[in-house]
Amino acid sequence: MQDQTSGAQRGQSKPRKKKIAVLTTGGTIGSLLGDDEISIEASGETLKGRLGELAARVETDIAIYPVSNVASPNLEPEDWTAFSSQIATCRAQGIDRFVLTHGTDTLHYTAAFLSLQFQGHDVRVCITGAFFPINDPRSDTNANVVSAFQAATDDRIKDGVYAAFADRMTGDLAVVPGIDLMPPLYDEPAFRSVFDKAPDVTNTVDHADSLFNQINWPGPRSIITSAQLAHAKGRVAAGRLYPGMDMRIFQTLEKHATLILEGYHSGTGTARRLPTGIRALIETRPDLTICLASIPSPSVPVPYEASRILSDAGVRVYRDLPPHLLYVSALAGIAEGKSGPEALEMYRNYRI
Repeated sequence: MQDQTSGAQRGQSKPRKKKIAVLTTGGTIGSLLGDDEISIEASGETLKGRLGELAARVETDIAIYPVSNVASPNLEPEDWTAFSSQIATCRAQGIDRFVLTHGTDTLHYTAAFLSLQFQGHDVRVCITGAFFPINDPRSDTNANVVSAFQAATDDRIKDGVYAAFADRMTGDLAVVPGIDLMPPLYDEPAFRSVFDKAPDVTNTVDHADSLFNQINWPGPRSIITSAQLAHAKGRVAAGRLYPGMDMRIFQTLEKHATLILEGYHSGTGTARRLPTGIRALIETRPDLTICLASIPSPSVPVPYEASRILSDAGVRVYRDLPPHLLYVSALAGIAEGKSGPEALEMYRNYRI
């Protein structure tokens, strides 16, 4: 921890270290490897001790806040507000640099929410985690935490929300804007590639800029409460399209709900006029805001006919936007009292 004695009293001038608030949430980085399972350490003392050791090693002044001790798959949207509320509380106390330890399964959802919540605020949040538990000989906890401390204090990085890890090939700092994180796929190599390949990752921190530069940010938001998000959950649904998927299952959605669908690789879904299809759903439930994401521009420079047909039918078809980003944005906007279309207005430049 920081020596409070002034430089003048010590007879030397030494710049004051920036204090970092470290928020812990459990996850693999807060878990221990046992004989038959990996599980969250109930006390959290091992992670707390390791954080203290690493902070001392790199001469970083930290304050630890055990906000949650929940496995990443068990986190709910309401849990995101515990992180944002703690950040707001610390900010009021003069702390503007944060490290959040988090499990990797749902890290990208939390990162997207915090990015939306703190866009335009003068804070920097660096989220990190681990592929292996802290007591596993292969654990990457030390390298990733040190990288997060580095990213939180490096003045070349702009305010915002980031994931910060040690590049597993070089050991250098890898910084990913939180809005850019992609959900991990089923296979480990695909998940690791998120942190290995440009332009998703840059090891030169002065270029840690988002790929999503056409978002019309609505301006600084007030802190969303857990009650607001709990209410919004009943108004937002998401799903992934499969051939023959019966869209009538979404007839049970609340009135004026928002439905986010992950389309096929080319950003399409079936445009056939079937009683079980998307067109039938929007015709029978015109109150729904139905979104289809995403069309990858590099592979599909102009939309396919099916995408145009669905768009003309009233489906919001988005280009180059991952569905989880639309999902989190819909939750946040509806939690603030907006309609589905209003919540997603910030992405109007991405619609076909």
